[in-house]
Amino acid sequence: MADFDRGDFDDIRETCTRLKGIYSGRDTLYEELRRMVHMEWSEQPTGDWIKSTMSPSAYNALIGAVRLMVSTEPQINVPFDEAQTQAKQASGKIEQACKAMWVGSGRIAQRPVHYEVVFSALMFAEICASVTRTADLLKHAEGTQNPALMRRMERVAQTTPYMFTCYNPATCYGDFDLYGLRGMLRRTATRWGEVLATWGDLAEAALGKRAGALKAYDLVTLSDWYDWRYRAV
Repeated sequence: MADFDRGDFDDIRETCTRLKGIYSGRDTLYEELRRMVHMEWSEQPTGDWIKSTMSPSAYNALIGAVRLMVSTEPQINVPFDEAQTQAKQASGKIEQACKAMWVGSGRIAQRPVHYEVVFSALMFAEICASVTRTADLLKHAEGTQNPALMRRMERVAQTTPYMFTCYNPATCYGDFDLYGLRGMLRRTATRWGEVLATWGDLAEAALGKRAGALKAYDLVTLSDWYDWRYRAV
């Protein structure tokens, strides 16, 4: 990740603002899908003689399909040249390592990763996921001088070197061109304590004096931008 000056940061912020506007129609659609599955009906008739009822068919169909598809573990396959014995051995080792990290990520989150992947695919027809180096999480935790947080991140780093995380597609905004994905914005409402757990003293430095007024359970909006050169949070 390269260092950038104020001009670069302003360009990134402008790009993120533009992306948010471009995806406004998609955001509306995803919110309607969410309300349908969660059986939220905002414009219902009122009256003492009316009993509001909403069909659970969308929820039942979604959960039924998820349970059917996650009943088996995902199989990881790394192609190799069958004419090369060493390639076959390397492929097997890579498959075992990937499966161990996949299972480790689910163990840390206390929910199988492929459950979230399947749920996202069925509900939104879109999957957004990330790969996080756990050594970086430990590094940022050390910056907080919080012993409990450091021990937690040490356990995470010992469980797996990389974590696979599936995100809600409604929080992700991809910047695409003719050659594929150029950048990605993720915008989420999260707890200040979670921000500290991820970024440590960098988060406090970014907010300055305002950080002292925040409690661990206070909600904040976090914007996280990636491209092929920068990451800005």
